[in-house]
Amino acid sequence: MEQRYGLYESWCAASALREDIGWHEAGKEVRSFLMLEQKKADESWQPVGLTIILPLTEEGGQYLTTNPGTSGKRNASRMLPSMITRRSTSCLLLDTWIIAPKPDQTLASNRKPARIEHHGFGKLMVLRHLAELWDPTVLQEMIILAEPDNPQIERIIQQLGFRRIKRPGVCGDIFELTYPLNRYRYPSDQRQQIDQIVSRLRDLKQKWPIT
Repeated sequence: MEQRYGLYESWCAASALREDIGWHEAGKEVRSFLMLEQKKADESWQPVGLTIILPLTEEGGQYLTTNPGTSGKRNASRMLPSMITRRSTSCLLLDTWIIAPKPDQTLASNRKPARIEHHGFGKLMVLRHLAELWDPTVLQEMIILAEPDNPQIERIIQQLGFRRIKRPGVCGDIFELTYPLNRYRYPSDQRQQIDQIVSRLRDLKQKWPIT
C-alpha cells in the first residue's frame, strides 16, 4: 500500500498544472485523478468510483507502446516522471477505471463482488475525466492508451475500437485508440459512434463541473 501511495504521489506531482506549490495544497489542480462520490441518506458522501488518466510525453507514449526487447517489464507503474506531463498533450493513458464494490458482502469464492449502484454515472465519469484533459476543438488528433487489468473493461474498450498492441508476456498487452479513426480500418458506423462521443466532451465539461 505504501508503495502504491508513493506511485500515485509521483503521478500527481508530475501531472499537476502548478509545480510551484505542494501537490497536497489547494490550487495545485491535480487533474490526473478523478473520484466519483454519491450522497447517502445520512447526508455523508460515499466514494463510488475512481479514474486515473495520465497525460503522456512523447517519451511516455513510446515507452508503453514499443517492444522492450531485453530491457525488462514495461508498464505505467515503471514510467519515469519525465514521461508524464502537466502540459497539453496528444497522448493520454487510461490507467484506472474502477467502481467500488458494495460494502459488507459475503461472497462465494467463484463470484464477483456486486458494485455500488452508480446509475450510469460510473460510465459517464471516464468521459468527464477525458474532457478535463482533452478539448477536441483545440487538439483534433489524440492517441488514447489503456492498460486494463479487468476483462470487462477490456471488452468495453475493444467495443469502442481500441486495438490491442501485443507486448511480451512480462509486460502485458496495451490497447490503443487513435483519433480520428482510420477510415480504412473502421466501419463508418463505428467512426460515427466515436465522433459523437468526442463531440460531447466539451458539453460534459460545461454541464458537470468538477468540485
